[in-house]
Amino acid sequence: MGNISCKVSYLDGATMELNGISFNQCVRKVHEDAEKNERNPLLITFSTGKKIYYDEEQVRNFVENNIDQLELVEATECDGIYRNTTKMKMDGGEELEEGWLWTKKGNYVFLVDQDRSVYCDYDERLFIET
Repeated sequence: MGNISCKVSYLDGATMELNGISFNQCVRKVHEDAEKNERNPLLITFSTGKKIYYDEEQVRNFVENNIDQLELVEATECDGIYRNTTKMKMDGGEELEEGWLWTKKGNYVFLVDQDRSVYCDYDERLFIET
């Protein structure tokens, strides 16, 4: 992948754009910014149309050369970041209040939570893109 542009979306609603850099440089700069300024990146959108969820563990593995670009993309590529707009009841009876973060991949959404592995069918009536 040659030089591209990328837009970083943060938890607080802020964005940052980086232009004329490589995929590798973009991910490293976002990681550096997050560490140095205690920022919470959520999504990196590349000018190629590719989107990756900023999974701190996966990005750290990439920056430390423990995984390569393909492995990072496979682990974090998504169609966008969403929030549930209503309370949701999980299979085990647990309820999630509205506003949780989810990544969308195809027809499914996956809860952004390191302690739980939860996914469900995407329903546009229940989720809104962040």
